[in-house]
Amino acid sequence: MPTVSQWWEYFRKGTQHYKNDTVHWDAWCNSCLKHRTNEIVQFQRVTSQSSGSAGVVMSYEDAEACVMADKTASFYMPGKIDRMVRHLSSCPNVPDSVRQAAALERFQSKSRGKENRPPTPIIPP
Repeated sequence: MPTVSQWWEYFRKGTQHYKNDTVHWDAWCNSCLKHRTNEIVQFQRVTSQSSGSAGVVMSYEDAEACVMADKTASFYMPGKIDRMVRHLSSCPNVPDSVRQAAALERFQSKSRGKENRPPTPIIPP
């Protein structure tokens, strides 16, 4: 059985497989999930305060569940390492060190891929 990638540390693994993929699990970027959930909770607080009513503000857990239910979010993806690393390399919500490490991993991965490919044959005209 393959070892779990270090990149899973930055993702929430779902309990179901991604869409019709029978191999890869649902995955959400932890930093994006936290950022979006905090936006929703904060918006509800501000809206409730500005309206002067003591409206019900959704709990953090309920807001997070709503965010995770949105399967169109850019930070929802299959748990494929290359997709996860690609997201982290440009994610504005992770620390710079993580973004840079992911960008380096992508670069090195592309370099390894080129080394393993057979040379392209030259076909004379």
